[in-house]
Amino acid sequence: MAVATSRVARTGWMAAVALAAAWMATPAMAEDYLDTAAKSACECAERVPGTATANEVKMHAGVCMIRAVVPFKEQLRADHGVDLDSPRKDGERLGALVGARMTQHCPALMVRLARAAAPGDAGQTVELTVEGTVTRVEREPFVILTVQDGEGRTVKLWWLQSVPSGIDFVNTYESLAGRHLKVSYQPRDFFDPRISDYRKFNVISRIW
Repeated sequence: MAVATSRVARTGWMAAVALAAAWMATPAMAEDYLDTAAKSACECAERVPGTATANEVKMHAGVCMIRAVVPFKEQLRADHGVDLDSPRKDGERLGALVGARMTQHCPALMVRLARAAAPGDAGQTVELTVEGTVTRVEREPFVILTVQDGEGRTVKLWWLQSVPSGIDFVNTYESLAGRHLKVSYQPRDFFDPRISDYRKFNVISRIW
């Protein structure tokens, strides 16, 4: 069952999160053993740390799902033709069945899992770029640049690491207000003790 658990986590979970958005708007289904399994899977998966990578989130949720349905192995086989001993064949069907119910019991979690399953987000750091005018420079507790792009949107960017730059950033950052820059940054989650929770910081990775 350990092998089956790993395989379902890889193959079935993608189907669950891919169908989640479509099913979140459907009418509530009748309560049955699938709801019991979905509630159990939600409670388990919601314990995934906020610092977990996308791969860790998906694997943990997949393991939670398979553990939740094991007690209903025979019902799944009889009612839906899903064989937990054949994860390569039935993993996606299992993910769809339980994932549909999970969207009703833990929708916020399913949104998080859908994001984690997005193509190209396999635990890798995402890098974004903004080009615009620096409207504000803050210095406490870290240097923060506020950049406004050509469409009027603003982005706060934190200087928390060594930054490759075509300008003398270390010695000129205080005078950057009003200057047009192109900045690459990486959204990262850090614990903020002021709110006792994780929040996202846009960490500067390059300036030119």
